[in-house]
Amino acid sequence: MKLPTVWFYCGAVAHLRILADGLNALFHARRLNAPWRITVTFSDADNPRTTFALEPVQQSNQLATLPALQPDADEIARALDGIMRHGAIYLLVSTDGPSGR
Repeated sequence: MKLPTVWFYCGAVAHLRILADGLNALFHARRLNAPWRITVTFSDADNPRTTFALEPVQQSNQLATLPALQPDADEIARALDGIMRHGAIYLLVSTDGPSGR
């Protein structure tokens, strides 16, 4: 079975970090059925931009199914804005505070 994948571009590596941290938090809060990851993928040879993929991690002890992953996609979509906003604020505060820089 081919797992669902969303390809996207990203303007800053910090956004990838925030998204990855948010996906991890959703999984550990049991809001996702499977862990998800961000990978670098390849696009057309004439495209100079780096393309990333958001995809579920296939666990060896468990076969992911589309019906199990569809609620994950819905939950990620619902949580995405909050993940990015809260993650950006946390990153800003943690790097701009007295011990940052």
